[in-house]
Amino acid sequence: MSQTTKITLSNDIHGLLYAAAFVLVAVQGYLQTSPLVAGHPYLALLVMALPAIIALIKTVSGTTKPGTLTQKQADLLIYAALALTAVGFSLSNATSDPNYLLVFGLIGAVAAGLKGFLGSMGITVPATAPPV
Repeated sequence: MSQTTKITLSNDIHGLLYAAAFVLVAVQGYLQTSPLVAGHPYLALLVMALPAIIALIKTVSGTTKPGTLTQKQADLLIYAALALTAVGFSLSNATSDPNYLLVFGLIGAVAAGLKGFLGSMGITVPATAPPV
């Protein structure tokens, strides 16, 4: 019989992984146009896939302790990070200037890092008192 072990990470590591994924998204405009990445299609694919790989590792791993955020606060922080990054991506696409994605993506990375660092409290079901 095989026993599976689940990887657990601290909230500090979760925050770093969130921030790293968003920073990699923020610098995509510069990485994809650099001669090193542009000249190697497999490296370009890896650079594009790396934020998703980091997010997958973060999602699969558990946390060692509950955080200080409620679920609603954690959701708002990650939605803000995603919205900021999406706005930067849209502006960069419309203007062909990667600076918008860089600036908005880095602000989103701070929000995502805060969400990961502060963590989120698990959803608890209140205990019901037994009938008297």
